[in-house]
Amino acid sequence: MRRQLTAPRLHRGQEPLTAGSATRCAARLNLLGRPHLVDREGDETALQPLSLAVLAYLAAGGPRDRDHLAELFWHGSKNGLNSLSTTLNRIRAAVPGGLWVRGNSLVGTDLASDVCDLRDAFERSDFETVTRLHEASFLGSLKLRRQSPEFEQWVLDTRTNLASMTEVTLLQRGRDLLDIGEYRAAAIAAEKAWEITMRDGFPSPDYFKVYHRILASASRPTSNVVRTMAKEFGIELELVEPMALGPNRSRTTRLITDFNRNPDAEQDIPQRFGVKRRATKPVVAYLQEAQVA
Repeated sequence: MRRQLTAPRLHRGQEPLTAGSATRCAARLNLLGRPHLVDREGDETALQPLSLAVLAYLAAGGPRDRDHLAELFWHGSKNGLNSLSTTLNRIRAAVPGGLWVRGNSLVGTDLASDVCDLRDAFERSDFETVTRLHEASFLGSLKLRRQSPEFEQWVLDTRTNLASMTEVTLLQRGRDLLDIGEYRAAAIAAEKAWEITMRDGFPSPDYFKVYHRILASASRPTSNVVRTMAKEFGIELELVEPMALGPNRSRTTRLITDFNRNPDAEQDIPQRFGVKRRATKPVVAYLQEAQVA
């Protein structure tokens, strides 16, 4: 029985509505890529980068205390709380109902966001929605005049965790497709996972074997990158036969013998096996290992 892939859970950033909290606002916060706010008609609502950063922090990280927000965004300032009040007032003016305050200190938002949608899609293992939403990095183009190291680290940590969720969803999809013989579609899902995790974090070494099995089966060049990284981590990968070699066992055995006699036979692989030239290296890697195996 194969092991279920798992990713770290994050705070969903949304508390259930309770007495005293705001009614859900019709505006929507987009945080993957260029952060911006749109109204129910889809028109963009103008907000300063700092206001967007505060909203993003509340939407993706959950409600926070005023003192914490003041220290995070106005680190070391004596007027941090006053500056926070000004920023919250600007948000309320631009997005009525976009914020709620509980007691004298706790601040939160019930704005819908693509980050919350991505987390919901991960919980449902919704491959299509995860792929569609995660085209760009969390707060990818946000530029603040000054930001605390703590906020910068939070952004990086959130990117990494979202990438981990996407990695798990896409690899699970890739593994399911591989099991039914859909090699190309499986490889596309795995390569998308690799691309996103390389962009926003780092692929999990725990999944190198899954990556390699999917990508090597489809003779994808990325499988060689996975092999190289696995070696650096001391991870031993199994020998995976590319699907291009599978249909004719005698032909595969003959080519292994030919390759052993003449390593330059690499140039004949595209024609003899009907694979694209860029898929030659994964086939060669298999042949080289097969000589020893």
